[in-house]
Amino acid sequence: MPESKKRGGKKAHNKRVKARNEKMKGKIWEFEMLKRKIYEEAKHRYLDEQNKPTELKIKTDDGYNNS
Repeated sequence: MPESKKRGGKKAHNKRVKARNEKMKGKIWEFEMLKRKIYEEAKHRYLDEQNKPTELKIKTDDGYNNS
């Protein structure tokens, strides 16, 4: 008996392939959403860092002994 008859033929094959592709599409979609979430969090942290007022750190010690 041919292999295709044991497994249900072309219609069953197409059904399996369709199910596999839908499953892969779901995984890709989840991955893209995760990448977008990570990007948005990094962007938010960057913008928060940029909006902080800058502090000038002035040292009184210039490295020379002024005594």
